[in-house]
Amino acid sequence: MRKNLLTSVVSAGLLAFSTNVVAQTFFTTTNKNSTDIMPKCIQEYSTGDKNRSLESFLKANSSESVVPDNVERTVVFSEDFSKWTAGSESEPDEVDVTQNQETFDALMNVTGWSGLMAYQAGGYAYLGWDEVGDDGPGYLMTPIMDLRGESGQGVYLLKIRAKSVNPTAETQTLQTWSFNEGTSSLINASPAYITTEWTECEYLLSGGVEKTSIMFYGNSGKVLIDEMQIFSLTYPLNTPKVSSFALTDAAQFTVKWSAIEGATSYYVYITNNDLDITVAEAEVTTNEAVLNMDTAVDPEVYYSVRVVAKNSEGESYEGGATDIFDAAGEMTTPVALAATNVSENGFTANWEASTFARQYGLNMNHTHTATADAEEYVYLDEDFSLVPESATAETPLMMMLCSLDKYLQWGGWTADLAVFMSNSMILTNIYSSYGLTGKMVSPQCDFSVGNGTVNVSISGYSAADDFVVGIYFMDENGDEIEGSRQSMEFAPYSPSTQTVSVTGGKQNSNLVIEIEDAAETGDMLLISGMNISTTLNMGETVDTYRYYYVDYPQTSYTMEAPLSDADKYSYSVLGYFSDDYMSDLSNVVSVDYSTAIKSLKNIGNAKVYSSEGNIVVENSDAEVSVYSIDGRKVADFNTVGTKSISLPKGMYIVKSGNETYKVMNK
Repeated sequence: MRKNLLTSVVSAGLLAFSTNVVAQTFFTTTNKNSTDIMPKCIQEYSTGDKNRSLESFLKANSSESVVPDNVERTVVFSEDFSKWTAGSESEPDEVDVTQNQETFDALMNVTGWSGLMAYQAGGYAYLGWDEVGDDGPGYLMTPIMDLRGESGQGVYLLKIRAKSVNPTAETQTLQTWSFNEGTSSLINASPAYITTEWTECEYLLSGGVEKTSIMFYGNSGKVLIDEMQIFSLTYPLNTPKVSSFALTDAAQFTVKWSAIEGATSYYVYITNNDLDITVAEAEVTTNEAVLNMDTAVDPEVYYSVRVVAKNSEGESYEGGATDIFDAAGEMTTPVALAATNVSENGFTANWEASTFARQYGLNMNHTHTATADAEEYVYLDEDFSLVPESATAETPLMMMLCSLDKYLQWGGWTADLAVFMSNSMILTNIYSSYGLTGKMVSPQCDFSVGNGTVNVSISGYSAADDFVVGIYFMDENGDEIEGSRQSMEFAPYSPSTQTVSVTGGKQNSNLVIEIEDAAETGDMLLISGMNISTTLNMGETVDTYRYYYVDYPQTSYTMEAPLSDADKYSYSVLGYFSDDYMSDLSNVVSVDYSTAIKSLKNIGNAKVYSSEGNIVVENSDAEVSVYSIDGRKVADFNTVGTKSISLPKGMYIVKSGNETYKVMNK
C-alpha cells in the first residue's frame, strides 16, 4: 500500500483533519494567485501522484540551536501584527480581515498576504476555526518572496511566536507549508508543537526559490500569532542537490548528488521515516555513494537520504530526497546449490543470492514411502504458530481466495473468507448472503492411498451459534466426490475437538473443509488446532510440500526432519521482493539419503578445511568456487595440489566440481 508522502516526511501531529478540508480552505481565499495552485499542489501530494521530492524536507521542530555559529543570517521578512489593534487577546474582533483585501493590506507591513478566518486580537492575529462548514482552521499565507538568498542556497529560518487558545486542544501543532508559486509545487512542510503558553516556534527549512510563499495555521484552529521573522541563511558551502536515489539491491542504495566547490568530503545518510532512525551512513570524498542496510528495504515505508558537504571551514546545509521503494529492479533467478550437512536428522538447503530479493521462497518437496502396513502418516499437525505476532484481534489477517503457504505447515492450501490471528484460524460466513462460503482447500494429492481415507481432527468453537463444518473430497474437475462428505458440529463458546474419517479419496483429488451451517447474521469458527492423517499400506507413497520463507540475507535453510531411504526431498528457490516482484523459480536439487551419504564417504582426493584464517582446498582437479553464506561468490579458481585463500572469519560454501562443502573459517 502506497503511503501519503506528507505523513512520512513530516513528524507526528501533522494534521488533525483531512487533506480535502485543507484543499477546500484554499478555494475560499480571495487571493486568486494562490487559489489557482494550492488545491492542485495539496491534492497531488496527498494522493501520492507526486511521491518524491528532490527538495530537502528537514526534520520537524528544528530549532535555531541547530544552525552553526558560522552561518550568516539576514532578515528578509518580518511582521509583528502591531496594527491588529481591534479586539483583545481574550476576545478577538469578529471581523475576518481576509474578506477585504484593502483592509487586510493596510494591517500588514508588506502587502500581498492572503488567508481565511483571521481576526484582530489586540496586537495579535487570531486564526479561528469554521464551526459550521468544512473550511477547517483559519490560516495566513505570506506574500510571494524571494528566499533563494544571496548565495542561492535557498536555506531559511522561520520564526513565529504562537499559542493555542482552543479549550479542546490545549496542545496542538502550528503547521507550516512552503510553496513554489512559479511551478505550482510544494517545497516543504513542517509542524511545531504549541501549548496555552506563548511558544517560540522555529523551522529550519530549505528549497527557497524566487517565488516562495509560506502558509501557517493551528491544526486544531483557534491560535494566536505574534511576531514572525524569516532569515535567509548562508552556509560555508553550497547545499548538495541529490540527482539520484535508487535501490540497487534488496538492502542497498546508490546515491548521487551535485559536486560542491570547496568540499573535501561528504557525509551521506539514509533514514527510515516510519521509525525515524538512521539505517545506513557513510563519509566519502566523491559525489556518489553506495550504502548498505543491515535489513532489506520495506516496500511500504518512505526513506530519506541526506547529504552534507564538508571541509575544514565547516559544513553545508543538508540536501536530500525522499522516496518509497515499492518496486524492484530486474530480479535474477537464484541458483539452488547441493545440500550440505546431510544426515539421518536432516540437511541444509543452499542457494546463490537473487538480486533484489527481500526474502527467499524455499519450495521443499517431500516424498515418503511406507515401509510397513498400517503405518500412520501425518499430513498436517497444525497449531498456527506460523501466524505472525502482528496478527491480533485489532489487526487480523483477512484471507479471500489466498494461498496459506505462509501460515500452514503443509503447503499448497488455499482459503476463502478466512482470518488469522493470535495462533488461530477463523472460518467465517460473513458473506453468506452473497452465496459465498468460508472454506479451506488442500493441494491436489493422491488421496487414494490409505484406502482413500483421511482422519481429520479440528479443535475450536463457534462465536455465535451452533456451527457445522462439512469435510469432503473433491475430484480433479472440481466436483464433490459422492459419499465422501462428513460433518462435525461445534457449540458456541464451548471449545471442543471433533474428529471424522473421510473416505473416497482418489488420485488428483482435494480435501475440502467448508461451512455447512452457521448463524445467518454472521458467525465465526475459531480453530486452534488441526490434524490430518492417514494409515498407509506398505509401499504406498505420499508427496507433499512446504513453502519456507527465508529472510534476507540468508541463503541457506536447515531442514530438521527424518531422512532415510523411505524419505526423499527436493527443493527449489525463488527470490521474493513483493507479491508483484518475484524471480523465476530456480533449478531443482534432490536430496537422497543413500546417495548423499555415499557421496560424502567417497569424495575422492579433494579435501576442504580451514586453517589459520584461510580456506584450504587440496587435490581438487576441478574448478573451485567459494561463496559467502549470503550467496556472494568470493573466489573462483582451478587448482592442482593445494590452494589457500585468506578470507574473513565466517561460514563459506565451497563447490569443487559436482561436490559442495560447508566450512567455518576461524
